[in-house]
Amino acid sequence: MIYTVNDIFSYLKGSLLMAFLFLCTFSFSQNDSPISGRELVQPDPDGTFSLTAETGEGMGPGIKYMPEWRAYGWFTAEDRVEWKVNVTYGGEYEVYMEWSVSDEEAGKEFLLELKGDSLSGKVDKSGSWETYKIVSIGKVRLEKGIQDVVFRPKNRFPGEALLDLRYLRFLPVR
Repeated sequence: MIYTVNDIFSYLKGSLLMAFLFLCTFSFSQNDSPISGRELVQPDPDGTFSLTAETGEGMGPGIKYMPEWRAYGWFTAEDRVEWKVNVTYGGEYEVYMEWSVSDEEAGKEFLLELKGDSLSGKVDKSGSWETYKIVSIGKVRLEKGIQDVVFRPKNRFPGEALLDLRYLRFLPVR
């Protein structure tokens, strides 16, 4: 069979379109945007792991992911962020949090819920919504295996927001 230049051009044009559509589909299906849902968080070789805003799923009527700050912002007491994590080492972990909050909104209580344990505390002042602070918020005991982790307000509160949460980092206590 003999192919004309138009036949070859049509074939290449169709092949390029199919390749473009495949790449677009692959890119969007591999999207790790917080809007697309939770991905399984894997720990580092030493067992530490970070639950970032990018790997969590924000749920509730007012929570917003802020890409320019790589953080979730809370605006109601019904909002929360959930992660799915693969804990490779069961045991005690020190938990660090990176957040920001205006001095006027500071002082509200948060709750970190894990399989078999929880941790609560008060959101300290960070100086402003643009000033992020990192501090240990306490220790929790984790079971080995895949589990859900939820960070949310502990109770209803007056005002507009709990905090802007960038990440929670879990370090095994040895």
